[in-house]
Amino acid sequence: MEENIWSLVHLQDMVLKTRPWKKKETIYATDADKCLCGVYHALLGEEPTNQASPEGIRRMNTGSIVEDVVVKKMKSQGIFLSTQDRIFDEEYKVSGRLDALMINPDNCTVKAKKYIKRKQEIFQLIRQYNDNFYTGLEKYRSGEITKKQFRKGQHDLNDKIGDLYDEEHELDEYLLTPNPKNQLGLIEVKSTSDVGLNYMRSIGEPNEGHKKQIMYYLWKLRDKYPNLTAKLLYVGVPYQNMIEFDVEFDMTVIDNLKKKWEYIWECVNTKTPPVLPSPISRSLKGKAKLNYQADWCNYHILCTGDPNWKSKALAEVLEINNAGKIVKPEKIDLGY
Repeated sequence: MEENIWSLVHLQDMVLKTRPWKKKETIYATDADKCLCGVYHALLGEEPTNQASPEGIRRMNTGSIVEDVVVKKMKSQGIFLSTQDRIFDEEYKVSGRLDALMINPDNCTVKAKKYIKRKQEIFQLIRQYNDNFYTGLEKYRSGEITKKQFRKGQHDLNDKIGDLYDEEHELDEYLLTPNPKNQLGLIEVKSTSDVGLNYMRSIGEPNEGHKKQIMYYLWKLRDKYPNLTAKLLYVGVPYQNMIEFDVEFDMTVIDNLKKKWEYIWECVNTKTPPVLPSPISRSLKGKAKLNYQADWCNYHILCTGDPNWKSKALAEVLEINNAGKIVKPEKIDLGY
């Protein structure tokens, strides 16, 4: 039976698109805990064999929405300075884009505090001018003003908003200038389920992969910015419950990442695929489950050479759990 084109779910799925595929030139900071075989094939320029599902894309979109909400709140407080800046390491050819760089309003100079206050005013003015645009639009539609008057008002508003953005950019340039008296902070925002949020709260630790990601940014920026801090902020979906973790710089984490990066590039240079992760992993309670590294790999059909690997793995998970084989998870040394 042909799928109903007017299904709202189907219409939503139709507009979900992944980014156009292109050859991967660098290792990403987010690759720290991914399937290294998938990273390997991406660096070789292979086209993905299995794209993300609509459910997976929606989950990633939710993460972007959560990040936008958090950033907007920082902007309203005048402490947001920069986002999505590319941070690149030449030696290991690693690249990443941080979520946010902010200034601590309680640990900065008097002049910085004045600039923060002005940034708060700019945020409110921009919101006001945007509201004025829609007010003018309603007046035009109702016939209170002419099209010429509406267009002139729109032009004036655009000029004012442009001037405000220029001023805010100048304020940010000053606040981003390295100053030991101004404490800047790296913020990485992650969305999670309330179950995941409660688990991290119970153990008092963030996700290891996320910790490695922000550690990379901290490693690259800490020499430039004195007193630089780093925080992982987790936001629970759907109720926006939050938990945050301070991340202290740890060079041993970077040393281990360097070994992994060297291992990946050695595999690429010798055309030798990395160690393939097991399709099955264990939950904290010892139950079998699908390994997230395999499940989220866009190349796992190519990695395994089996288009049915996932259905086979899920069947094995069911068999193991039905047999009641509880095995506590162990860390495996992959040699890097």
